Amino acid sequence: MAYPHRWERHRNRCTFRERRHFERRNRANGRGQCCTAPDGQPAERHAPGVNPTKKQKIWLTIGVILAVILITLAIYFLFRHPVFTATLRDILIIVLTFEVLVIGCLLAVLVYQIYLLSYFLYTEIGPVLAATQDTVGTVKGTATFVSGQVVNPAIRASATVTRWRRTIEVLLGR
Repeated sequence: MAYPHRWERHRNRCTFRERRHFERRNRANGRGQCCTAPDGQPAERHAPGVNPTKKQKIWLTIGVILAVILITLAIYFLFRHPVFTATLRDILIIVLTFEVLVIGCLLAVLVYQIYLLSYFLYTEIGPVLAATQDTVGTVKGTATFVSGQVVNPAIRASATVTRWRRTIEVLLGR
């Protein structure tokens, strides 16, 4: 097998961002695309996503055929040897029972961890929320005080000054 040309290696590992960068740069310079063949012609376009090649399809087909053959042979062997089948069945039951025990233990650990998390949230987040509510109450009181003692008198004074100024303007005819 011949070693691929430099442009083929580049085309195979060129990302979308690199293609866009090269195409912009080359468009500004009046040249072609990022991936060009040695003769200067644009290389085949990059396919978005995975497109299996013919060789990959052949190997996949061979793998599926082998899997079907192996499963068929295993079923045939199990029907022909009932003693081995019974022994295998017993071993698989023991393995599955052990697996259920392990999953049960892990589930108990998970429930305990969830309990610890909820306890942590109750003990740590509760006081933080109480402090936040106190702070909100303080800010509300401060805003009420500033509104009543500073903003409302300033608005009334500004309105009075504007009213007198407008009255004088109307009386003087301006």
